[in-house]
Amino acid sequence: MIKLFIVCSTMLSAQSMKNRLLVPIYVYPSLSFGYDSNFLKFSDGEIDQTILGADILGNASTFDSDIIKTKMKLFYSPVLSNTYETELYFNFSHSMYRQLKEKSYVRYSLLYAQHLGPYSWLKIGYANLPEYFIRNYIDRDLTGTFRYPCSFSSEELFLSFSFPVGEVSW
Repeated sequence: MIKLFIVCSTMLSAQSMKNRLLVPIYVYPSLSFGYDSNFLKFSDGEIDQTILGADILGNASTFDSDIIKTKMKLFYSPVLSNTYETELYFNFSHSMYRQLKEKSYVRYSLLYAQHLGPYSWLKIGYANLPEYFIRNYIDRDLTGTFRYPCSFSSEELFLSFSFPVGEVSW
């Protein structure tokens, strides 16, 4: 609690808050290309029993797909304290499977990190994967052989506090 008070009190200095916030935003874009020979993760038995164009593949025509992945990472470190660092990270990625549009997905995350002293950080973050398509499955609870899409989503909220455990010397 004392360190938090120190961080807040050091924010009140001669430099204006506007100047403390007007710092560069670093942008790290990336583009990568990949290939997956079994992007729907079929077993060897399923591959051997399946003919191309079967309904187990859904709208895909083959078992393999090329992948295009775009990423954007933003880093912002406003000077909120003369003593301790503040860091904000935003990550966004989009993976596009050209063989099957439903398999493409988006993921994004946000991280706030506050330095509190030597080897001490407070980090708060959020990550979201809105929808990830696995593949089409037969619902064994229902009669028939119709395949239903199977997907999941993932959302994560986290808080971490790191600090030195003891006096350690190298």
